[in-house]
Amino acid sequence: MPSSAGEPLPENSRLIFIADPARTERESKPTPNSIRTTKSPAHRLRPRETAFVPLGVVLFATAVKDAYEDYRRHRSDKTENNRSASVLSTSSRSFVSVPWKHVRAGDIVRVVANESIPCDLALLSTSDPTGAVFVQTINLDGESNLKTRYALQETLHRDPEYWLEYGQEPAAIRCEMPNLNIYGFRANIEIDDRKLPLGPNNILLRGCEIKNTEWAVGVAVYTGMETKVMLNNSGASSKRSRLETRMNREILMLAATMVALCTIVATCTGVWLHQNRDRLDTLPFYRKGLLRENGEELSLQWDWSGDTLRLLEVHFFVSELHPDLTLHIHGNREGHAVIYDDPGQEHVP
Repeated sequence: MPSSAGEPLPENSRLIFIADPARTERESKPTPNSIRTTKSPAHRLRPRETAFVPLGVVLFATAVKDAYEDYRRHRSDKTENNRSASVLSTSSRSFVSVPWKHVRAGDIVRVVANESIPCDLALLSTSDPTGAVFVQTINLDGESNLKTRYALQETLHRDPEYWLEYGQEPAAIRCEMPNLNIYGFRANIEIDDRKLPLGPNNILLRGCEIKNTEWAVGVAVYTGMETKVMLNNSGASSKRSRLETRMNREILMLAATMVALCTIVATCTGVWLHQNRDRLDTLPFYRKGLLRENGEELSLQWDWSGDTLRLLEVHFFVSELHPDLTLHIHGNREGHAVIYDDPGQEHVP
């Protein structure tokens, strides 16, 4: 919904000092003008791509494709961030060429015809005597017709160098915080002890192009990820079906459940071991002492690791045999279980 220039500003407004980006950064803390449309590595490594499943080859190919697309977006971001912008230098008092990523809130930026706007600019002056500038917003809203923006008459005829010499206290723009509304802008410019309202017709948005106008000068108010075009950028679309999205969510739930169960079991095991620490020499899977039969010591000194490994070997070995052969191994004629204590002896309980 468009907002008019006469509406009052909210309490959490932002203060932009014209031609003083250092002070603007100290007091308002705006973001840099560099952008990033790539996804983070943690976002690329989805649970379904790290799980070991029979479809690992397909998932690996999908991960490689996503990484390549992300790399292409990274190259595009690098090209965009290193485009050239004309910024008024406080040292040389002239416009110098700097990369877009080095433009800061409060900088005075000059844009010429057919050139893209590097950040959201509050318009100060134009080459047109009436202060008009024609903007093409096809990259912003898809409309190819030109739109007209205006500079205030109070700032139109002031040279850019004027803002560098504007008294001891620099002129300032108090504007609303960054938001998604590309058709609205509320701000006041404080100059000559007056507050002049600024509205949506006084701002040039990043991504638009200047047309039919020789040049336009403005002060950067929103930069980088805080510009309206980036705030409305939902990021690269994720080509995932609802089934894949649900599977990712359930894998995370399963992983969290497994971690919780392992934590509970480990805690209970520690408590049990502590309570039965005096019986571990005789308990199965923990015995360390020598077993005796008819007063003679048997060569049994199994610890828990040996018992566990032997149990697993017997389990996997027996599970592969025929059921009849399994019964023959596990029982004798009397139905007793046969336990082999060592290679040369068997013990029937």
